Parts: sequence; structure tokens; C-alpha cells
Amino acid sequence: MDKEILLKQVIDALDLPHCSIIKNGVIIEKPGNSIVHALIPSPELEKIMKKLIPSFSKFFKKNLKRSDFRFGINYVRVEGPLEEEMHVHISCIIAMVVFGKGIAIYEKDGQELREPVEEGDIVIVPQNAPHYFISEEVVIYAGIEFGPVIDYQKHHKH
Repeated sequence: MDKEILLKQVIDALDLPHCSIIKNGVIIEKPGNSIVHALIPSPELEKIMKKLIPSFSKFFKKNLKRSDFRFGINYVRVEGPLEEEMHVHISCIIAMVVFGKGIAIYEKDGQELREPVEEGDIVIVPQNAPHYFISEEVVIYAGIEFGPVIDYQKHHKH
């Protein structure tokens, strides 16, 4: 997938009040004897952060600047079966499925949607977007969590 198209899709998805899935969005490169699953290059992350400052400022009810933001890098290994409850995060999360498959369940326009996710897909979870995952097997997600508060993907009741 073209990096500029991917960046636009991620930025657009973070503006939505619900989760989004970008099928086969992970950039896979094979330098030498390794395989690299790339999410979003650093300069593009900076663009995303600057774009999100107004919405985080509104949520936290104070004027925030770029220096108020934190990043967390998460690696989540789910040993199936997994069935979580609907929850939200106070940060934003952009994650890629690096192994396995499952189902992302999220609310959109008052309806519960179920979308299969598998290796190579990107899952975008904007701040306060209700969602959860189910799986019958091992699923590995790697992602970036960002916002004024990083709580390592702690689940908050919806």
C-alpha cells in the first residue's frame, strides 16, 4: 500500500467516532533475512499528533500543545479464546495484526458491527470509540498508543 494513501486513511479514520479497519494496510518489507511489518513512519506520526491536538484539548477541557502528548508502544498477545466486554480507551490506538485472526466488534451509528481482522490489517481505535475483540486462537497486535495520558490500553467502561 502506498504510504501517502495509508497516512490519509489513518488520519481520516481518527476523526471518526468509531473504530475502523484498513484491510491489508501494513507495509511489509523484506530486507535481507528479515520481514518488517511497518505501521506509520515517525514523520507521519507527528502530522497525526498535530491534527489531533484540538480534539484532545476539547476532551480534557484545557489547551494542549504537542509537548503535552505521550507515546506508548504496545505488543499484545491474546491467548484465545478471548471475549472482552465493550469498552473505550482515553487514548488513541493504531494497531496492526501481526499474527492470527479474530473479529473486531465496534459501535457505529448506534449499531454493533463485526469485522474480521487478520495479519496485515490495521485497527484504528479513536479516543472513546466503543469496541472489543473476540478470537478462538492466538492473536498478536502491535501498536502505538498516544494522547496526553497513556494508560497502556486500560479498558474503561462504555
